[in-house]
Amino acid sequence: MNTVELLQFSLEAAFDVLSCVTADLTQKQADWRPPGTANTIGSIYSHILTYVDYYVRNYFIELPIRSFLGWFGKLGTESRVDLR
Repeated sequence: MNTVELLQFSLEAAFDVLSCVTADLTQKQADWRPPGTANTIGSIYSHILTYVDYYVRNYFIELPIRSFLGWFGKLGTESRVDLR
């Protein structure tokens, strides 16, 4: 197994687990804000996707990051974090 295959296998396994964990999650549950300083599940999910996209595109395939291609606007969110 080479590096690319290992990365593909690892990401696929991680996203399989994430899909299983969030399969029955409703939008209401994803948006629920717990008391205190904890983030919503939807916010955490969005961060996971954003950072995976950033690292894979920036370090492995050197493509533009989706946030710079207008994806945040399309998703109804905005980038509040400088990823660079």
